[in-house]
Amino acid sequence: MTEQTTLQALTRRRIALIAAYAVTVAAYAAAILLILVDLRYAVAVVNVATLFYLLVVRRMDKRYELAFANASMRYGCGHCLQDVAVKTKARDALSHAQVEQMSLLPTREAGGVATSMEMTGRLDGRSVKVCEAAFCYDLPASSRQKIGLKNGVWMELELPGTAAHTVLVPETALDEAVCAGYYEGKGLHFFAKAPRGWTIFTENDLDAARLLRKSENLRQKLEASQSSMILAVKGSRLAAYSFPRSLSFTIPLLGQLTQEILEWDRLPELSWLAELSAMLGRHTAKSGQTVTLNASPVSDAI
Repeated sequence: MTEQTTLQALTRRRIALIAAYAVTVAAYAAAILLILVDLRYAVAVVNVATLFYLLVVRRMDKRYELAFANASMRYGCGHCLQDVAVKTKARDALSHAQVEQMSLLPTREAGGVATSMEMTGRLDGRSVKVCEAAFCYDLPASSRQKIGLKNGVWMELELPGTAAHTVLVPETALDEAVCAGYYEGKGLHFFAKAPRGWTIFTENDLDAARLLRKSENLRQKLEASQSSMILAVKGSRLAAYSFPRSLSFTIPLLGQLTQEILEWDRLPELSWLAELSAMLGRHTAKSGQTVTLNASPVSDAI
C-alpha cells in the first residue's frame, strides 16, 4: 500500500468515525427532548445510544488509532529504514535476557520488562528494532521507594563492526548507587574522562574514548532537545533507551488529515543513532573487510 493510498484509507476511517460520534451525540440529544414526551422512550434511546457507543464507536476509534499509529511509524519514524514492519501490539518485543545482554539499565528478572508497539526494518542491510518499553528495577534499601520505573523507547541497531562493551549514562538517569553497582557487576569499570553530565562505564578505555568522539553530535542534539538517553555499544550491536518517550499520541478528529501529519517524525533519535552507526562503520579496510572498532588508534586514520 502506497503512502497516498494509506492516507486515503485513514481519511475514510476518520470520516466514518466522526459520523459515528455524530450519531451518538444526536441520539443523546433526542433522548433529552423525549424526556418531555415520554420518559420510557427517553430511557430506551439512551440505552440504545450507549450500546452503540460501547460496541461500535469505541471499536472504530481504537481501530483508527492503531491504523494511524501503524502508518505514522512506517512513514514518519521509519523514514530512514527499508523493509519496515510495524506491530501495534507487541508484548514480546523485548525480553529480560535481551535487555541484560546489552546492559543498558537494570531490570527485574520477573516482570521487569513490558513492551507494546514495535517497528523493525533494515538500515543499509543491517537490522534495526524499535519498541515502546517500560522497565522496572530495584532501588537501594536506603531509598524511600523500593522499585524504580522507566517508560520510554528502546532502539537497537546492528553495527558493521565490533566494539568493546561501553555504556554512556546521563547523570540524571539512574540513582548513583544503582548505576555503579549494576555496571560494575557487568564487568565494566568507570571511565574518568566522561564529559559533564554523563557517566561512562566500559571494558576498554580506547573504545570509550572513540565512542565519545563519534557521539559528540548525538549528545549535543540530546541536550538541545532535553531528551534523556542511555546508550550502549557491545560487539556488533548499538542499543539506546530514550525516556520518557512514547511512540503514540492523541489523534485529533477535527481538522484535515494531511501527508505532513502522517510523515511527522516523532522519533528523531532513531535518525541520530543511524548517523552514529554510520560514523562507527567508517572503520573499514580498503579491501572491504570490516576492521574491529576497538583496533589500535592508527585505524582512526583509515
